[in-house]
Amino acid sequence: MEKEQVYTKLIDDFKEIVRSTNHDLIQENANVDGKSPMGMMGLFASTVGKFYCKENLLSDDVKQAYVDGYIHIHDMNYYASGTTTCCQIPLGKLLKNGFDTGHGHMREPNSIMSAMALASIVMQSNQNQQHGGQAFANFDFDLAPYVTKTFQKNTALLESVNANCDIEAKAWEMTERDVYQACEAFIHNSNSMHSRGGGQVPFISVN
Repeated sequence: MEKEQVYTKLIDDFKEIVRSTNHDLIQENANVDGKSPMGMMGLFASTVGKFYCKENLLSDDVKQAYVDGYIHIHDMNYYASGTTTCCQIPLGKLLKNGFDTGHGHMREPNSIMSAMALASIVMQSNQNQQHGGQAFANFDFDLAPYVTKTFQKNTALLESVNANCDIEAKAWEMTERDVYQACEAFIHNSNSMHSRGGGQVPFISVN
């Protein structure tokens, strides 16, 4: 393809983004609103990233196979960045040792509420640094120590006020409520905390 044709094709792709005429393009990522300002900026960047890769990073035979539709290069727009795709995050290790987001240090949490809030931040922070999915492989095991901490705090609270009840049973009741609310907050945060410059919610899996 001649340089003039390549340039014309790139401009046509930009026009599709601006005019939102290609629904498949605008909604190519289910986690992104392609019509939002940041979503459109992401599509511009993605289009340029694919163009740069095709024109500068692929060998002639691979480029021709791609153009002819014989092969598909997954996440081609990220190829030039050198980032990895998809990641299984060791949540337990991060919570135990603390971690840096680039803007501050997070210490080990002392309750299930804080632990699950930090779990959302871990997902969001990592999604800003790479493409693909983010996964917690041992979510329940990794969070179990913070359920214990919450139970111990609730027990100490009840004992400090000389509660006239079965303290252990009441502490577990309070802890169950805390865990429920923490899980609810995690779901809300995971579905609303934007990453990648405000254009996408993290693409996550929890096991």
